Amino acid sequence: PEALSALDRLLEAEGRSAELVEMVGRRAELADDPAARRALLERVATLQEQALQRPREAITAWRAVLAIEDADPRALDALERLYRAAGESRELVAILRELKGTRTILMTSHHLDEVQALADRVLWLEEGRPARMVKPELLLAELSTRGSA
Repeated sequence: PEALSALDRLLEAEGRSAELVEMVGRRAELADDPAARRALLERVATLQEQALQRPREAITAWRAVLAIEDADPRALDALERLYRAAGESRELVAILRELKGTRTILMTSHHLDEVQALADRVLWLEEGRPARMVKPELLLAELSTRGSA
């Protein structure tokens, strides 16, 4: 492990990100400990996105993180950013829909289709303060009534 860490530092110092991703990815494949594997996959995802500018590969790596920990907040945040940038927010909605009922998820959104698909309850804010808690279908009915008035 120490030799691999030294090689890791060397590749990073030399800016050889593609080789570094390959090496870290291989280490992730071989890792027995789920926490270590997750940390290595997070590194792969970060390098893919930031150093190599490969959003598709970053998405694949972050999805692998979710396969280990289905509600990993860093992975969910990264996937939200990547999917929105790619115009594929439906992919994120599908991931969150899988978690619905197994986790409490706090999200903010102005996208009513996402709210309807994911939320059991909606906290309505007025002038930046909580006004009331409603079910998504009641919120949508109220908004459509306001829109037609």
